[in-house]
Amino acid sequence: MEKKLNLKELKWVHQPDRFVVREDKIIIETEPHTSLNLLGGSAEGVEMELVPTGNFHFSIRCDFQYKNTLDQCGIVLYDQHGRKLIVGCEMMDGEVSKIVVRVNHMDGTDRSEREIGSGIQWLYYRIWLRGGIVRVQYSFNGKRYSDLREFVIGNDEVKLGIYACSPRNSSFDCIFSEAILDEEVKV
Repeated sequence: MEKKLNLKELKWVHQPDRFVVREDKIIIETEPHTSLNLLGGSAEGVEMELVPTGNFHFSIRCDFQYKNTLDQCGIVLYDQHGRKLIVGCEMMDGEVSKIVVRVNHMDGTDRSEREIGSGIQWLYYRIWLRGGIVRVQYSFNGKRYSDLREFVIGNDEVKLGIYACSPRNSSFDCIFSEAILDEEVKV
């Protein structure tokens, strides 16, 4: 059953100093020298999470005003072992940003990416989980989605999250909105 999420229901994993949380949006100002990697670290970025049940799809809009190389925001998927997937947009330079997908496997991690213009200041992300298979998608308008990646996660319980961070000496504003969670009702 598809429903707009009340973003106040998300729980902080790593809380920033400056943020606003409303039912329909979360506004975050990132802190300098923060990052998010699959295995965790000492300078964590902002993270919030929710726990869906069964098969689902989750979508959210991310608006960003990057200021420095590697500024980034997006969504995270966790399995019982920790972060399984990070997907987000990273600023590369004044002309190019990249949509980046990092997946953690038992024997390591891999990364795939797609270049986009740095003039793009918002993206929609969508994650589908059905029968242990995850599909990651993105959209520029929230209506027509393109596939980024698909992988097998199995039947582990998962958690979803959002993140924003500034690995270099910068800070930027990020807005998460239009969050929808569609959970398959079991009968």
